[in-house]
Amino acid sequence: RQGLPGFDPAGKVQARLVWESNIEDVSALGVKIPADLSGRALLKIDVRGTAGSPEINCMFTVEEGAYRDAQLGSVIENVGVHFYARTISDRLALTGSVSGISSSPFEMAAELPFVFSLAPFHLEFPADAELKGSLRGGMDLAAVPAALSLDRHYMQGVLQLDFHLAGTMDEPLVSGSAQLNRGYFEDITTGTVLEDIYLHLEASPPRIEIVRGEARAGRDGKVEVVGWIEAGYGGAISYDVTLGMDDAALLRRDDVQAVVDGSLRLNGTGSEAFVTGKLVLDRAEIMIPDRVANDIPRLEVVEIHGDRSAAPPGPSSEKSPSLPVNVDLSLESPGRLFVAGRGLDSEWKGTVYVKGRSPDLDVSGGFSLVRGYFNLLGKRFALTRGMIQLGGPPGAPPLVDVEGRASSGGMTAEVTISGPATSPSISLSSSPPYPSDEILARLLFGKSLDTLTPLQALQLAQAVRTLAGGGGLDVFGKTRKLLGIDQLELMQSDENEGEASIRAGKYINDRIYLQVEQGVGSDSSRASVEVEISPNLSLETEMGSDSGSGVGVKWRWDY
Repeated sequence: RQGLPGFDPAGKVQARLVWESNIEDVSALGVKIPADLSGRALLKIDVRGTAGSPEINCMFTVEEGAYRDAQLGSVIENVGVHFYARTISDRLALTGSVSGISSSPFEMAAELPFVFSLAPFHLEFPADAELKGSLRGGMDLAAVPAALSLDRHYMQGVLQLDFHLAGTMDEPLVSGSAQLNRGYFEDITTGTVLEDIYLHLEASPPRIEIVRGEARAGRDGKVEVVGWIEAGYGGAISYDVTLGMDDAALLRRDDVQAVVDGSLRLNGTGSEAFVTGKLVLDRAEIMIPDRVANDIPRLEVVEIHGDRSAAPPGPSSEKSPSLPVNVDLSLESPGRLFVAGRGLDSEWKGTVYVKGRSPDLDVSGGFSLVRGYFNLLGKRFALTRGMIQLGGPPGAPPLVDVEGRASSGGMTAEVTISGPATSPSISLSSSPPYPSDEILARLLFGKSLDTLTPLQALQLAQAVRTLAGGGGLDVFGKTRKLLGIDQLELMQSDENEGEASIRAGKYINDRIYLQVEQGVGSDSSRASVEVEISPNLSLETEMGSDSGSGVGVKWRWDY
């Protein structure tokens, strides 16, 4: 519905515009809006007075507003927007509120310098006239990840805002405060969890200061932040922020966990940044996965139907200039850096340095072995030497040099893993010296190569395949997958070399493990069940076809 303006001889003007519609229907008018916005919108504009100095009253409201992100599965509903504007002499008064996005509504009020005329037409916001305004309310942080499409982050808490606007249009001045109590933040990717977050910001032109910021990171850990950001004349920005960590559990994943001490400082301007600091790994655990997922293949897409004349836009050749960052960081581990998995159980220490100016950063340093062992081919090798060296040209993998030693079959064998971490080489030696296949035979079976049974020879070939990098046909692995069990292996009796048996095992649930063994003899069947009572204590029962049975208790303590 629309009322057209009419002018009387005295120069008066009168007009009214009323528009009411669903927000999603606005796209029919050629206006682009996010597809996930919905609600009922109402706009009213009244113009009265004279053509030379009209009076304007405007109202804009949204009822039952909602934002839905189908990809993230997040929904913000029951949002209400009420916005009012009217002219008072040479000023434009604005008031408004937003409800539904937090426990208390946002309320704003402002007065702007405003000059408007219809005859002749003129619209101006005088640059040197006074500004007045305020913004108060509580912002629910739970809505922030959805609004910024941060699908792997979770936040809780209400940030209370109380800001005031002053100055002029050319030089606006914002003052006030923001405060958060008992906030919560979680990064699902890194496992970082910050609890009991307290943040207090104070704005006093031209500086915004972090008066106090702290959070709990882990059971006894703490993170603190202090600093400021300042906007100078001409839009120049400078900042100085320091992040302190005390026993902070910043990485809490299944495969990586780390407790960190130290501090990081970020300072600079809008044209250059500096990152300095020293971090100490109080304790860290790295678990090497048993299997590494294969890379997802890249598929070439061929469009069968559609407009082939319009080629898809290619990547832009122009790159926006990045902010240069000067880095001087060190990461120290005095010990208690544990690396485990795939038969490895070890402790390391060392220091890594990152220095330079981006993008040309120099990474140097490394880690040395404190203690550890490695299970290879069913034998336990005590690690006698270990070094991981970082450095070299950009993108170069770390260099590895690890040596382990084990005794069996009247000899002492040494295995050495050396070279780039992405493609290390494995070599075997012994004292007294033997060929590699003879070393493997004595390690696996405690006997010479020429005395092996056919089944032992098959296991030896499988061991050679493992050392060579896993090439060839993995018969046991494929059979285990086909049967849906967790363990499958062939066993050879040391007392009766001609007798072999097959052993299979499966986890019934997280605490119960069932294992069965069957040999070639009629009385060689055996079954056992292991029940985990606690992480350190388990109960094992065993039963055989020869009426033999037993019960045992296993106790383990990791230190």
